[in-house]
Amino acid sequence: MTATLYHKLPDGRKLAYCFFGDPAGYPLIYAHGLPGSRLEAGLYHEAARAWGFRLIAVDRPGIGGSSPHPKRTLSSTATDLKSLANTLNLETFGVFGWCGGGGLAMACARRMPDRVAFVLTSSTPTNPAELHYAAGQMITPGNGVYRPRRTGLWFWRLHYLPQYWLLNLAPMAYLRHYQRIVEPGDRALLQQPEAQRIFLAAQKEAFRQGVSGVALDQHLLSQDWGFRLDQVTTRLVVFHGTDDRLISFDYGSHLARTVPDGMLHEYTGEGHFLPLRHAGEIFQAGRMILEAG
Repeated sequence: MTATLYHKLPDGRKLAYCFFGDPAGYPLIYAHGLPGSRLEAGLYHEAARAWGFRLIAVDRPGIGGSSPHPKRTLSSTATDLKSLANTLNLETFGVFGWCGGGGLAMACARRMPDRVAFVLTSSTPTNPAELHYAAGQMITPGNGVYRPRRTGLWFWRLHYLPQYWLLNLAPMAYLRHYQRIVEPGDRALLQQPEAQRIFLAAQKEAFRQGVSGVALDQHLLSQDWGFRLDQVTTRLVVFHGTDDRLISFDYGSHLARTVPDGMLHEYTGEGHFLPLRHAGEIFQAGRMILEAG
């Protein structure tokens, strides 16, 4: 496992991050999934190296090794990443967000349009304030729909408590839970030993500080993101499977068509873990944008 580093923010908080991929490659900040952590980027190490990207994987506040920030927003977290980028002397960089990391990826593009060269997302939500039936909702396995705007942040704390205890007491049972709720192709991926190892380590790290950071992450994604998608001028490429059982394909489609310079890659019959199978295609899209200038 790559070493974990810490960036001290102006207010004294710290961000935990680590590197994967090509050490001399073009910088690509990785926004992990939900639940997830910086360790998740290990799933893309080889593909990132092959395509010449240095992944900078960062834990969001209150998750993994990063300090809590109970009043944070997507935009304030993007400002945290700007501080890290300054310290790393990154003039420009890309952002890759998987699952719940998509909201932060879009916030980075909105806050730093002169520095974010492109955004890549896979299996991510959209701004619920701009998709009426997504407002305050999350489509969940078993075709249920939660409406946290009616219940508040405490709802998500209660929602994640069983996952927290299951992961810590019986990690293989936690893995089997995921295998049951995803589509068959994803299930096969989660049966691979290396993918299992990285996935479980990343999930356990996500809950290192308990459920509060993860719950706040979900709560922020389920509310108005604080900016309109048509205000994002950065080039966006969205990858989404039509059979994603965790985040509806409709969300990815909406994201791609609402951002002015957005493009959608639709994968028929594929699910939430699409980027593990198509990491090369995702990084290739970033490389093509860079080469196009």
